[in-house]
Amino acid sequence: MNVALIERASGHTISAPGRDDRLLPGDDLLVISTDEQLAAVQQTLDVPQAGPNSAEATKADIRLKRFRITPQSPMVGMRIHDTGLKDVAKAMVAGLERGERRITNPGGAWVLEANDVLWLVGDGAKIRSFMEERKAVRE
Repeated sequence: MNVALIERASGHTISAPGRDDRLLPGDDLLVISTDEQLAAVQQTLDVPQAGPNSAEATKADIRLKRFRITPQSPMVGMRIHDTGLKDVAKAMVAGLERGERRITNPGGAWVLEANDVLWLVGDGAKIRSFMEERKAVRE
């Protein structure tokens, strides 16, 4: 399961939260998960169920975007952690496709290769701008 967004009761929003971000009482979460994972976390946290089309999900313009890393991209040969995706673009890497292989939630140590496909979650415009600057093609 991925937490893509935390919205505080105060109105503060944390897009693509990191491991040091804490959940507080009253937080609203936008998660990416299977139905089974969602059911488990709802029982654990004792939270009401929101449907996949919940209005809350559109508040922060959170999007899932797919980009192919071109051979000319400066990200080729970089670890995911060092690309700036998390810190600069405020994006979460939800998946990586390499040839026929699909990796969900790849760790920051994964080294990117030319033609890798990244599935990114976060502010759609911010991600698009970040990736275009780094010569990645939207698919």
